Amino acid sequence: MTLISDTYALLSRAIPGRSSGVWFRRMRVIMYSLLYPHVSGVWLRALVQDPLLTGMALRNRRFLERPYHPAFQSGMTTRDRVALVCEHFRVAAAPFWSAVTRRVYLNGEAVTLAYHERYAIVLSNPTRCWREGLLTVAWRDEAACVDLAWATISFELHRETGLPGILVGGLQGPRGNGRELVREATRACHGLRPKAAVMEAVCMLCRIAQVRVLAAVTTRAHISRAGSSEFHADYDAFWREMGGVESEGRFVLPLRPYHRDISKVPSNRRAVFRRRQELIANLLAQFDTVLGMAGEGHVEVRAPAAQEADVPYHQVIEA
Repeated sequence: MTLISDTYALLSRAIPGRSSGVWFRRMRVIMYSLLYPHVSGVWLRALVQDPLLTGMALRNRRFLERPYHPAFQSGMTTRDRVALVCEHFRVAAAPFWSAVTRRVYLNGEAVTLAYHERYAIVLSNPTRCWREGLLTVAWRDEAACVDLAWATISFELHRETGLPGILVGGLQGPRGNGRELVREATRACHGLRPKAAVMEAVCMLCRIAQVRVLAAVTTRAHISRAGSSEFHADYDAFWREMGGVESEGRFVLPLRPYHRDISKVPSNRRAVFRRRQELIANLLAQFDTVLGMAGEGHVEVRAPAAQEADVPYHQVIEA
């Protein structure tokens, strides 16, 4: 009875009022709970017991229904989605960055983790592409107020290994005139492409949060592709470029992006290569200050050998 009364109290706070519309929205949550009784017990208990989840529900009533709608990856069950949402917010509440995630989720802030001149790596609560995940990591042009690339990610327990993981549900870029800003940013950042900058940031979050498996959905398994003939994005080529290994609708990616050894860079391009590597190192070093982990979370960016960067999938499984 305690769970029922606590749930009703939360519904009354998240969906206040006495109108017919209010009762309809409350009843819709109850109907979902009756349709999925076992997983709903897990979800409702998490909602009433976890202060961050409670705060999310009070801030946005639609969050109450989040796991009941298709999201994250095509073919996921309601049970899978409940488990993913609960695990994500368990990690989000971890002491090393709870102050940042509370700003993101409860205050609606976009938190800057690092910056270089007019460009910044920013964390935010997804508003566009929200079905792809629960946290947006963006490379933003602050002067133009445009995100030049963004990944929508979620923390999870990897379904095959049970290890802490991150799932990249999508990696997007701007359309139209935004593409010229992308080219301009790439030139200004010594050849660092916005999508590459985003994935450097995602991999850094993996290392800070001690994530063991980084995975990304394939084009075919993308949540927006299901039932749509207008979805034209092709993620697979980018994941393969990163050294990803395809397995069951996902690519398992290296936890550290591949960087060529400078000896393999043509001599006339080495100066630009050095500046790009220095820029990446400088950006990632700033994460420590923002997340309050100076001396703990910093991982030096170096130019790894190919065998370091491309960890075979079977080695991830056996780790």
